[in-house]
Amino acid sequence: MTGAETVLVAMLAGALRVSTPFLFVSLGECLTERAGRINLGNEGVLVLGAMVAYAASYLTGSPWLGVLAAAGAGALLGGLHGLLCGLTRVNDVAMGIAILMAGDGIAFFFGKPYVQPSAPGLSGIPFGAWSSVPQMQSALTISPLFLLGVAAAFGMAWMFVLPHPKMLPRRRELSQPNAPWFLSPLAAAKPSRVTDDARSDVPVSAVADPPAGAGRRVR
Repeated sequence: MTGAETVLVAMLAGALRVSTPFLFVSLGECLTERAGRINLGNEGVLVLGAMVAYAASYLTGSPWLGVLAAAGAGALLGGLHGLLCGLTRVNDVAMGIAILMAGDGIAFFFGKPYVQPSAPGLSGIPFGAWSSVPQMQSALTISPLFLLGVAAAFGMAWMFVLPHPKMLPRRRELSQPNAPWFLSPLAAAKPSRVTDDARSDVPVSAVADPPAGAGRRVR
């Protein structure tokens, strides 16, 4: 391989390996902001989850148990952030910074005994088996967590953006002009647009000029 090809392969391998944890962090922040909150403590959640995953994998010998332990630690910190931000006079940004510092501190304090030992890791999926170049095979050995993150991203896009099949009949019902106002959150805030067909049925008296003096200012 030439020097340029080696650099490109190294960049590809680094992007796939480094982007996996940040993929889950970004998905979690998307879910948090969708719920109406903002969490600046994702870095602390990431560091604490990595420490918990490594420690659980080392103690149990199963990397998948480490993944579940990391998910539990992240859910615990995220739930703590959401619970505290629901209190009166609690700022999301300040609490996120506190979660960041707490996650980093807990991870560095309890993670010292696990710096030297080697924990078992997840076996990568060899997508580069078609290539005879060892560097390409190493670069295309993808972690299964990366595939799970991509699948979770498409699942969240389907849940947040695309219309749910079970909600389509309900959306058609709420889109009708005679739908009750309390069934549609936008009906009370934004009046429905009158089409030409509907405007033709409105009597002339309903659109006549307002009575004299209706727009005068009362002093």
